[in-house]
Amino acid sequence: MAHRPIRRIRNKTINEKLLDEAIRHAHSVERFKNTTVRDLVRFLNKSLIPDLDRALLSSGTPTTMRGVNQRLTRAQSILKIAEKRLLDLNIGNAKGLARAERNWLINAFRELVPIDHEWQQPSISQLNVLASKAQIFGHTQREWFRNLSNRTFQRIQQEMRLGFANDETIAQLTRRILGTQGALSLTQRGAEAIARTMVNAISSQVRELTFKENDDVIKSVLWVSTLDSRTTPICIDLDGDVFEIGEGIRPPAHPQCRSTVTPVLASFERFGLSDPEPSTRASMNGQVPSTITYPEWLETQSTQVQNEVLGVRRAQAFRDGTPVTNFINRRGVFITLDKLETTGVIPPVPKSTASN
Repeated sequence: MAHRPIRRIRNKTINEKLLDEAIRHAHSVERFKNTTVRDLVRFLNKSLIPDLDRALLSSGTPTTMRGVNQRLTRAQSILKIAEKRLLDLNIGNAKGLARAERNWLINAFRELVPIDHEWQQPSISQLNVLASKAQIFGHTQREWFRNLSNRTFQRIQQEMRLGFANDETIAQLTRRILGTQGALSLTQRGAEAIARTMVNAISSQVRELTFKENDDVIKSVLWVSTLDSRTTPICIDLDGDVFEIGEGIRPPAHPQCRSTVTPVLASFERFGLSDPEPSTRASMNGQVPSTITYPEWLETQSTQVQNEVLGVRRAQAFRDGTPVTNFINRRGVFITLDKLETTGVIPPVPKSTASN
């Protein structure tokens, strides 16, 4: 009786295990984003919106422009108070996140690296400063929320004055300010975008700080993008890129970015081991972990998903063998179809049948 040969499964390297752990942990970061957003929305619904309702609308329809301006002055004061409360709420969440991210990363090192090593970690004071002053796209949380407050007031001011000029009823003014498409609907979406993006930034910056503290044994940083149909062109392009510590781009690459990074540990020699156990030698080879890239993932998806991600014509070119990176410019944005046609990346089609 013939026996089926035993298939030998290679044990994962430490860097591959760290990558797996980072991907699993990304779901925890997304859940934290949802919690942060719920906190902000609760404040908006239970405090800011009722306060603005009372200041702007509870006295009935304004009969003079002076009355409109008086209400707007009260609304501006309310928005300034809300700005500070939103900032305090977000910074409080950011401080908790910073500690949790540091602890998760250090624990991952201790559990997955099979040797004793004194892992260095940022202090609580360092984390608190980072949480308070972290920047996204060159601006602090304070600046983002101030800008959000100012833009909200400008929208309210515009809508109130338009409503007054059109002699609208209180119900019509209420829709202008508080309706699903009103001035405050944009404020809520803006606050959510700030919160989600800041969580990603804090997570990324805490990791970078920890990497720097341990740069004697961490040699580089691997970019890991979320693999689904909502992944942006810039993150598709960055997926799998490797950067030196302190160099290159880090998440967030754009508002509400979901990408993450994972460390690439050096080989066992950098840990001071000259003759480790064979299993340790094999698992600590210092190689960048192999993982499925975004283009490889996209190849496995249905035509519908490929069309959703790339657009119909780019997706067809992709299925015909054109690399995804040929569709993306240096700024991480999809190149227009006209330019792709001009450069010969995709074939021209008659305008009557052209689609996205």
